[in-house]
Amino acid sequence: MNVESGADFMLRYASGTTAHVHLNYFQKSKERWYKAIFDDAVIHIDFFTHAFHLHRGELHDVTNLPGYDRNDMFVAEIEDFFRNFDYPIKSVSNLQDAAKIIELCL
Repeated sequence: MNVESGADFMLRYASGTTAHVHLNYFQKSKERWYKAIFDDAVIHIDFFTHAFHLHRGELHDVTNLPGYDRNDMFVAEIEDFFRNFDYPIKSVSNLQDAAKIIELCL
């Protein structure tokens, strides 16, 4: 993707929990990861190497997630999409939420 875009969002949930979302389309190397930071631990999941990192103080455990195929995630999303035609569920988001997200991205 040849774009010159990036975005940072700070989210605050009803529970008081906050989150930071960083989208980076500047960087040319592919990275897909998730990081959760807690008071006494950090979890880092690398979706390309299938590695689960747990940091607790001086402890750093790495677990490989064997048998994980990223394509399974995409197949599950498509299956869920079609399942909702037969068994619709009420979304936790609405059209106004979607409009706000699009506005933030523009």
